[in-house]
Amino acid sequence: DTAEAYFVLFGNDSDPNTPGYDAGFVLSQSAFTLAEGDEPGTFVIALQAEPTSDVDIVITPSSADDVILSSNTGFVSPNTVRFEQATWDVPKVISVSAIADSLTEGEETVTLTLTPSSADTDYSAVSAQDMTLTIQDAPGIIVSASAVTVSESGTTAAFDVTLATQPSSDVVLQV
Repeated sequence: DTAEAYFVLFGNDSDPNTPGYDAGFVLSQSAFTLAEGDEPGTFVIALQAEPTSDVDIVITPSSADDVILSSNTGFVSPNTVRFEQATWDVPKVISVSAIADSLTEGEETVTLTLTPSSADTDYSAVSAQDMTLTIQDAPGIIVSASAVTVSESGTTAAFDVTLATQPSSDVVLQV
């Protein structure tokens, strides 16, 4: 088993429990790479200071057809996590999966824009942040059997070979 730890560093200009103190949010990373159809990647969102009201962070992908988002605490509306005032200091873990499709598209870039929204005027003034996802999409072949058995007496065996994604040109397989 593995465990992940996330740390949020607060500034020291004043008391971090004072509402309005360095209102903002931090991301555990600003970019990462995913493979289409592979394991999801994760990142963490944390607020920098206690808000005077709940804070929503809306996560908008530049291409909704390429990624699926989920959160360890669920979404209050599509792709929106909520930091409640009482539990503002509990980070949110976001999982991102690259959707596997039937096309070989090569490497793609998807931008996630994270926009805060709140009745707290300090948080409503915080600028959106972008995260860059690089999605790798490699072509492949699928073989229906990992092994076949034949004999010298003339028995035969069959297996199917198919392409994992639609190619952009003709494909020749040598057996």
